[in-house]
Amino acid sequence: MSAGKKIGPAVIVNKFGEGEVVYVPALPDAAFAEEYRMPEHRNLIRNLVRHLNPEPKFSITAPLNVETVTTYDDDKHRTLVHLMAFNAPAPSAIGKFGEGRKVYPPLMEEALQYTAQIQLSKPFKRAILADGRVLPVDGERIILSTSEIHEIVIIEH
Repeated sequence: MSAGKKIGPAVIVNKFGEGEVVYVPALPDAAFAEEYRMPEHRNLIRNLVRHLNPEPKFSITAPLNVETVTTYDDDKHRTLVHLMAFNAPAPSAIGKFGEGRKVYPPLMEEALQYTAQIQLSKPFKRAILADGRVLPVDGERIILSTSEIHEIVIIEH
């Protein structure tokens, strides 16, 4: 990760049969969770996934502090979208160590309001929250405004 000299490719893309593989000879996920985190790490992972799956069944638009996990319940013909928000101010304290500077993790003080949108490529029956509240829908787009740290959107097909 040095800008001083070229040491090799940042990403290797290989086509094999009908598929495609992307190899990153670095640890952007671990780097983001450890001392040298930058938003670029998440953006790189997101862009690699989008490269491998350019036309997903649906896309989720939410602030960068919201992580999502999607599960499919084929028996009940539904999709579950878990939204997990970590709302904390940007860290401002640093402490010296080794050859660099360590950023201390921020403390989460309160859950803040955010809006997420789920855009589907096909029509669906309805979207509800885990507590049964029906969500507003605009065509194939679901709109959710919440301040919950963990929210589950149930999409019924």
